[in-house]
Amino acid sequence: MPIGIWLRIALAAVVGIVGLVALPHWHTQEPTGDYLAVALFAACAGYAMWQVRQYFDARERGGEN
Repeated sequence: MPIGIWLRIALAAVVGIVGLVALPHWHTQEPTGDYLAVALFAACAGYAMWQVRQYFDARERGGEN
């Protein structure tokens, strides 16, 4: 996998984990901070899975030709 994809996955992981840990602490009076943190984490995890899927799909298409 190219280094660019690894860097994007690593950035998504950092953003997701920091959001999951830090966002609820910034909005202590409202429960929306918890929901936003989980949504951000899920979006980052989904983005990382999508990147991996795109790579393997492209690899399969290249192998068929």
